[in-house]
Amino acid sequence: MLSDRDWTTVRNALKDALRLGADQTETLNRAGLLYTEQRRREVGVEVLSRFAGELARWQPEEILRHVDRTGGPWTPTDMYRALTMFLDEYIEMTVKEGK
Repeated sequence: MLSDRDWTTVRNALKDALRLGADQTETLNRAGLLYTEQRRREVGVEVLSRFAGELARWQPEEILRHVDRTGGPWTPTDMYRALTMFLDEYIEMTVKEGK
C-alpha cells in the first residue's frame, strides 16, 4: 500500500515522463520508485550493514548482560540468546522509528 506522499511522487514522475516523452519505467527506476531484484539486494546489504554498525557499538559484556546480569561466566548459548534478544530489540526499535 502506498502512502499519499509516495503516490504523489509516483504520479509526478509519470507526469514528467509523459511530458518529456521519456520511458515511464526507466523514469520510475531512476527515481528509485521500482523495487527490482537489484534494489532488494541493495536494501538487504544496507539493513545488514546498519545492524552490524549497531552491533559494533556494543561490547560483548553489555550484550550478554541482557541475558544474565551476574557477570559471567557465559556460555556460547548465552551469547546466542543475547544476540537473538539484541536483534529483536533492534528490529522493534527500527519499526518504531518508521511509524
